Amino acid sequence: MQSVCYVVAHNSPLSCLGVRSCLAYFSAQIITAGMLEPNVLGFEGVILQAQTRKGANALERSEHNALPGSAGEHALQERFKVEDRACAFYENQMIDHLNATMRNFIARQEMVFISTADGKGECDCSFRAGLPGFVFVLDEETLLYPEYTGNGVLASLGNIQENPHIGMVFIDFFESTIGLHVNGKARILTNIELFRRPKLPKEIRRDMGVKGGRKPRLWVLVEVEEAYIHCSKHIPLLKKLEKTIHWGTDNTLYKGGDYFRAKGSPRPWGKRADKNKPDASTR
Repeated sequence: MQSVCYVVAHNSPLSCLGVRSCLAYFSAQIITAGMLEPNVLGFEGVILQAQTRKGANALERSEHNALPGSAGEHALQERFKVEDRACAFYENQMIDHLNATMRNFIARQEMVFISTADGKGECDCSFRAGLPGFVFVLDEETLLYPEYTGNGVLASLGNIQENPHIGMVFIDFFESTIGLHVNGKARILTNIELFRRPKLPKEIRRDMGVKGGRKPRLWVLVEVEEAYIHCSKHIPLLKKLEKTIHWGTDNTLYKGGDYFRAKGSPRPWGKRADKNKPDASTR
C-alpha cells in the first residue's frame, strides 16, 4: 500500500471544489504516477491523504464520490488558469436535479439533441423532436422521451444498450435563446414495460395510444445526474415557420431524399442484396 499526501491551500482556486472535487483532480496526477484511486483518510487543515492500490480496477471511483466534470477538465482548468470561472459555474449554475424552472422549460420544448456512445466510446449525436412537452418530466430526477419510427439503424438505442451514459441539450431558439444541458444514465423501455410502471401520468398513457407515425415504438428513461445552463450569447433567435410534419413516414420526398448525394458515394462496407426494403436515406 502506497500513500500520497497533498496539501491544498485555503486560498487555492481548487479549494472551492471541496474534498471530492480535489480528489477528482488529483486522481489524474496519481494515475500518471502509476498509482490508483484516491480515498479521503483525513481533512484536517485541508490536508488530503490519498491511499492507492495497484490493480486492474484501480481507476474506478465510487459514483457517490463523483463530482461535476472529469479529472481531465479539472487538470485543464488549472493548466489554462480558469479555475475561478469553473468554480463559479459549478457553484452557481450546475445542479444534480431539475429544479422547477428547468422542468417548466423542458415542458415547452419541441426538440432535443442527444449524445450517446457505445461500449468502446464511439460517439453518436442525434436529434429528437415532437409536440411541445414530448420529453416528459416524471420528477426532478427523471425524464422520459419516446422513440418514433426512424430509419431502422437504432444507433442511439444501440449505444444505450451498451453504455447508459447520455447527454441531452434542449435549446429554445424561438423565445429565450437559452439552452439546458441534462446529463445522466438512460435505459430502454417497451410500451408494455412502461405501462406497468405505477402512477404513470395520463399524458403518457394518451401518447401510448396514438395511432400512426407518432405512436412511440420504444421509450428512453433518463436518470438525471447533472443539469446546467447553456448561455444565450451565441444562440440565434429564429422565427418558426409552418411546416407539415409527416410522422413516421417512409416517403422519400418528405424525408429529404438523398439530399447529400450519399447514395452513389463509395463506402467501405458491403451492400445487402435485398433491394425490396425501404431506402433509409436519412438519419
